[in-house]
Amino acid sequence: MKRKRSNGPPETEATVPDGLGRRRTVRPSQKRSGVLWAILGVAVTLAVIGVAWFVMTSPLLRVSFEVVGAPPAAHERLISALSALAVAKSPVLAVLGPDHLFVWMGADNAEVRVRVDTMLIAATSKLLFWDRRVTITATVRTIAGVWCAASTSTSPSAGTANNCFGFDEEGILLAQVPRTEGSLILVITDESGTQRVLGQRIMPNPAWVGRMDETLQAITESGEQVLRVMIREQGLHEWEATLASTKLSTGTSGPTLLFSFDFVPQDLAATLRKLKTEVLFEKLTTIDFRIPGRLYYR
Repeated sequence: MKRKRSNGPPETEATVPDGLGRRRTVRPSQKRSGVLWAILGVAVTLAVIGVAWFVMTSPLLRVSFEVVGAPPAAHERLISALSALAVAKSPVLAVLGPDHLFVWMGADNAEVRVRVDTMLIAATSKLLFWDRRVTITATVRTIAGVWCAASTSTSPSAGTANNCFGFDEEGILLAQVPRTEGSLILVITDESGTQRVLGQRIMPNPAWVGRMDETLQAITESGEQVLRVMIREQGLHEWEATLASTKLSTGTSGPTLLFSFDFVPQDLAATLRKLKTEVLFEKLTTIDFRIPGRLYYR
């Protein structure tokens, strides 16, 4: 049998050390295969680096934000709060940045509550993947006053951020807030020992909130300012409002008005104006309106 002759030049074999003190034979075809694998490895590495660079820097993977239902002054606060929540939910992707599409894929329908001035804003996010947009829908509720559980301090105005909650015009507790002093916002101190949680009303009967609000408006119409409001014992259906002193330089408060949650005193504003003309108002310590049609003062 004749051996088939090759048309190409004969392969030249070479011997190389194999790392164990021995030598092995390497054909040229094996060398070419090793070079190809090296080139392939470099190509794959460059491709991975390119993809990683694209993912990290491409504007095509960045989202825009749209805020609906909140005033412009609150937009940045809402975006920052929801972005922080999105990053917290996907800490491994945090390196990509809070506006990255991949980060928001794990944080769809996130919810936050943000306080801006006297507003409490509840917001939820919705990722529109193909539009690369996050829509933030906000619901704004205005803080009408601050309800505080009584402190162990002897000061009637004492309070801490741990026992004070902002409430809306319906008397529903919205969020924990710092103690507020002065007459710019209503502060109610509750000494009844009643515990409250978010979402509850400051008083068990919704009508009480309306009557208190109507009474406080009548006091304002009379020309007086309310310094503080106190609930002593809810079981007695009684509350009191201390007026600011007409002599501000003395640093003292005015008289304390006693009321019932069961009714609003008739013609309260006119009655207070009349008292100021008929008696030495700043000398009074207590004015009692707790009995319908009756008035007691001392």
